[in-house]
Amino acid sequence: MRRIKLVFAAIAAFTGIGGAIASSNVHGSKPSMTHDWVDLNNNTVFLNLTTIQAQYFCYSGFTICLKAKDNFNVTTRGHVD
Repeated sequence: MRRIKLVFAAIAAFTGIGGAIASSNVHGSKPSMTHDWVDLNNNTVFLNLTTIQAQYFCYSGFTICLKAKDNFNVTTRGHVD
């Protein structure tokens, strides 16, 4: 009986750790990943830039400046020094 409880506890721990690792990875936001960037009118303005590189072309402050063409969840929000 004690071994069964230990097995279930180990399975629960591995499931919890695996779920935490899987949910912490945000797809499309790796710093080295390049995107084509569009403005708010969906006009392509830059090709093959990382998020950090595209960030330097935004001066708008609090609003979204550019969006990645392949993933609209990846955005830039103004110039950061």
